[in-house]
Amino acid sequence: VPEHNSESNIRQRLMLGKRRIVSMIANVTEFKDHETLVAAWRIVRDHYGAGKPILVLAGHLKDKVTVRRLKLQAFELGLSADDIRFAGPVDNVSDLISASDLVVHSSLTEGCPNAVCEAMALGCAVVATDIPGCRQALGESGSRFLAAPRDAAALAERILLLLDDARLRTTEGE
Repeated sequence: VPEHNSESNIRQRLMLGKRRIVSMIANVTEFKDHETLVAAWRIVRDHYGAGKPILVLAGHLKDKVTVRRLKLQAFELGLSADDIRFAGPVDNVSDLISASDLVVHSSLTEGCPNAVCEAMALGCAVVATDIPGCRQALGESGSRFLAAPRDAAALAERILLLLDDARLRTTEGE
């Protein structure tokens, strides 16, 4: 079992305060689908207004073209660093998951996604893209939290369903 820093350390390091956190832990590459998540996040942000949660994108940012495209998309959607944090690699993924209210995994192709399995092992609810690896990891009970690939509205709907219902988040995380 990895040594854990406190949840407050990750919140402090990323300057997240007491806001609710939704995280995606995946390297930013063309094979993941951060673009759909960013588009979905605009819907989520608009739903909450002042009490909005924050999206933390954790993972390597080595694919500079994809990172630039993603930041431009966020800017064009009116999303700022107050809405989305590009955290880069994190030292302890378990700490970020433990601090998160929800983990999202948006991808176009995937084997068995480590971040989804780690989130489930730590009792964190997951929303993901409906592709074979995610479907297999979440199982039949988690299938209602799968969204079609590249469907930002469906992804946002599932994120909002879990963010709006703490009891459902807890149940799904078990």
